[in-house]
Amino acid sequence: MQSEDNYFIINPVKITLNNPDIVIHNPYVNANAIRWEDYVSRMEAYLKKQLKKLKAISEAGDEGAVSFEGIEDLGIGVLSFKK
Repeated sequence: MQSEDNYFIINPVKITLNNPDIVIHNPYVNANAIRWEDYVSRMEAYLKKQLKKLKAISEAGDEGAVSFEGIEDLGIGVLSFKK
């Protein structure tokens, strides 16, 4: 069994079906999946939107920043402003 892009491959030693009538299917076949690059760009757009809101409610001389710390490094860095 392998993924369509050959990234994940499983080679079973032996297959035993306890119930031969069972149908094996992919539960995520109709799931709405996005590419990693799309996720990063959406997250960056969201952070910029939050930064804009933060800047709008701040007063003159205020500074602010937003950042995203997750499991993976998105390469976005810290977004900041000075009003």
